[in-house]
Amino acid sequence: MSTESQDSASKRSYRRRSDDERLAELQHKLEQAQQRLKHREERKELAKHVPNPATLKLPVIIKKLREFAAYAHINGRLDYYNSTIAFVAMMDRLYHEDMHDPNGEEATAEEGFDA
Repeated sequence: MSTESQDSASKRSYRRRSDDERLAELQHKLEQAQQRLKHREERKELAKHVPNPATLKLPVIIKKLREFAAYAHINGRLDYYNSTIAFVAMMDRLYHEDMHDPNGEEATAEEGFDA
């Protein structure tokens, strides 16, 4: 083989993009970046309305506290009963406040409970 044929085989032909093609590519990249930013902001907004994991455990804890209050009442410990019922009322109020977002819509939870 001659060196001339090797040079022509190894050379690539480049096609210069027009200004319109470069502009279209940049606009496409800009649209993609704007979509990523929009999705990121939507995820942040959704995260604001999801209750704290500790809040989601409150129904179970309140149920156990009510069982304890009933047990204390049956066994004549009215001081334990009154203290526990007051604590349960406070936790119940906090639970219901946390489960509602500032717009008045309910937050998503697997299970709620009523007092």
